Amino acid sequence: MLRFLTRVVIIKLGSSQMEENKKIYILDTNVLIHDPKSLFGFSGARVGIPAVVLEELDQFKGEGTERGRNSREAIRQLDHLREQGSLRDGVRLDNGGTLEVIFCQESSNKVPFIVSMNDNKILFAALALKDAGNDVIFISKDLNARVKADALGIATEDYSKEYVSEKEFYQGWIKVSLPSIELKNESPRELLSLVHTGAIQRNEFVLAESQNNPYNYRVYRYYGGEIFKAVSFLILIGLCSRVTLNN
Repeated sequence: MLRFLTRVVIIKLGSSQMEENKKIYILDTNVLIHDPKSLFGFSGARVGIPAVVLEELDQFKGEGTERGRNSREAIRQLDHLREQGSLRDGVRLDNGGTLEVIFCQESSNKVPFIVSMNDNKILFAALALKDAGNDVIFISKDLNARVKADALGIATEDYSKEYVSEKEFYQGWIKVSLPSIELKNESPRELLSLVHTGAIQRNEFVLAESQNNPYNYRVYRYYGGEIFKAVSFLILIGLCSRVTLNN
């Protein structure tokens, strides 16, 4: 027998009135993990991110895996958008669309899925938007989530990124520009910004170039916490060869 629990509804979608049947793409967590830049992949359209997606990204961001790296990048993209306006009310994107975070609460309406599961909470947010008169398209890499969406009467599509540039792959090193005086330090303080923004993980290398002279550089290795150490000449040879090939 199916277990019926409560369905969520929208608390607030934005400061302005929604146009009836206006198209909105709801992105599943796995889409952002697959491609953090998917936020910008729907030109001229509204893009909605259920709040539970942010919670899942926060859960994954500490992992030293591709999922962790892409979660951190998605969070950085959202933080950048936050600086341009309220994510709750909707931020205008350069492609002519908008992005907003969807907040939900429980309702007395019944649905045949377990409400405590995060995957289902995302679907219920999409369903609540549809019930409010929006033309909702649920985007997910999860086949079962798409099947559930269809069962709830929600239009759904897979997400596929057509092209991934070589620079978007994890390379094991990062290149930054620093004031030349910082290169005299065994552990430049300016490298800490990489730690605070989650842009680096343990054992990654940093090629630190002088801002005025790219031939003046040092290579550092990140050991976790706030510890960076200069790399010896032998390791430097292999890394610089890699950098040369990618430029």
